[in-house]
Amino acid sequence: MTDRVGHLAGALLGQMTKTNMVHIPYKSSDTARTDVLGGQVGFMFDNTAIFLPHAKAGKVRLLATSALTRSQAAKDTPTLHEAGVPNFEVVGWFALMGPANIPESIMSKLNAEVSRIMSLPETQERLASLGFEPLTMGVNASGAYIADQLGKFKTMVNAAGARVD
Repeated sequence: MTDRVGHLAGALLGQMTKTNMVHIPYKSSDTARTDVLGGQVGFMFDNTAIFLPHAKAGKVRLLATSALTRSQAAKDTPTLHEAGVPNFEVVGWFALMGPANIPESIMSKLNAEVSRIMSLPETQERLASLGFEPLTMGVNASGAYIADQLGKFKTMVNAAGARVD
């Protein structure tokens, strides 16, 4: 396991399944992927699209995804929830952010334009090819989602006993 979100996902999986997970710190996800492909590491949480070509070539097996719904890029791969870990969900996310004092009129225009761009078929196709399944939401919904996600991550970090060195 490596990566920030991947590390948290592994810790949460261990906590929820009462399994002792051993985190192996790597300087990069690429190095960890190499060790997964070489069989030196049993598993890692990573972007589905990165491992999909290796899975199709028979070099790795996609065991499960960490979202509550199946990945559009790997429809035959169950979610951890489906595989027997009820309500397991850890997903990475990106958000467009700016200063707190952005005028409401600019925020509305920016939100409308981003929503328009995100709904374009070519945007959807490109993001899907990279393994992203975007959740496009308005400013208020985004704020609530981010607060919820940060709360989950805080709970995971505290439960794992993680600390900054």
